Amino acid sequence: MEQQEIVNQRYNYLPAYFLLFLCTSIGGYFCVSWLNGQLTLRYYRLKARIKKQTTELLLLQEFGTLLTLSKSIKDIEQVLAKFAPMLLDHDAGVISIIRSSRNLAEIKIKWGSEAFLNMPHYSLDACWALRKGYTHPQGPYDKLIKCQHDVIDVSNIICIPLVSQGETLGVMHVSRNHEMAEFDENDRKIAISLAEQVALSIANLQLRDNLRNQAIKDSLTGLYNRRYFTETIEKELVRAKVSNSQVALLMLDIDHFKKLNDNFGHDAGDTALQEFGRLLNTFTNNKDIACRVGGEEFILVLTDTNKDQARIQCDNLLEQIRQLKVISNGMNVDQMTASIGCAFYPNDSLKADTLVSLADKALYQAKNSGRDKVTFHHYDEAGYTLIHQ
Repeated sequence: MEQQEIVNQRYNYLPAYFLLFLCTSIGGYFCVSWLNGQLTLRYYRLKARIKKQTTELLLLQEFGTLLTLSKSIKDIEQVLAKFAPMLLDHDAGVISIIRSSRNLAEIKIKWGSEAFLNMPHYSLDACWALRKGYTHPQGPYDKLIKCQHDVIDVSNIICIPLVSQGETLGVMHVSRNHEMAEFDENDRKIAISLAEQVALSIANLQLRDNLRNQAIKDSLTGLYNRRYFTETIEKELVRAKVSNSQVALLMLDIDHFKKLNDNFGHDAGDTALQEFGRLLNTFTNNKDIACRVGGEEFILVLTDTNKDQARIQCDNLLEQIRQLKVISNGMNVDQMTASIGCAFYPNDSLKADTLVSLADKALYQAKNSGRDKVTFHHYDEAGYTLIHQ
């Protein structure tokens, strides 16, 4: 009877056992389903994150490649305008480059909104990133001091110094299109990576320009040298042919320069050459070319200039040379004068070397006929070469 009672009790517990099994199974199923959903969600998030990071790395790689191939500030601006908005969800950006005088930062590159940082330059003290030497964010979510160049009441800007080889070249300013969209850690890393690559590219451009200037410019006068003249004169003549314009080629020689060196010393001679070069630089415009081709010999290429215009300019130049004051070691050097020989394209010749030879002959005639004057070369109707003042 006791055994039968035990069996009966077991049968009585069967519904409870079954209900417990059912609850456990259902709970286990939902628990496993929830865990599987969480793992799947985590997987897709991780996959999306990896995809985003891969895309960012590929964009950064392409960005760096294009920057390496950039040969001008304009090229860098085009690359930034294309890639920066894709890498940083922002509205506008500006890059300022510090002048060689180290007193101002000039706005050289802009992309996005024209209203952002709409100024030609600002002082170095105006940007806290330059003062600190590292990234300076300034937005509604930050409690940092606003830079003085940020004149907008409510803005969301991050300033990143451009540093290459330990030298600060400028600042990259990035503005978010939404005032409350915070620059998170990933955004800052990408922005800093962009700034580093831009700084390297700008440093390479500056180095290339410095090397180029050393190769084509005279170190004493700052004028172009004979090499640059040889490279450029053919291009200028081709351009004049296409535009059907005239070109005046002037050969200049400082009168009695050897006597000046003997009387006042070579330091005075160098000072005279520097002042003479400075005068020629201010005398020519952006289209003209001023070169030092020898000790005291210079060449001016005046584009879009006929004979009457050249005569007026030469007379004006000779007068400015007479008024040039050269002071060396506290002594006032004697009045400087120069002689000029001039030949014209296409009237005198179509070839650059022939023009130089004709202008040189005209210069020789000017020096033999008393100096401090200009002599022009031309052909008469019979085809004979004539030189006249």
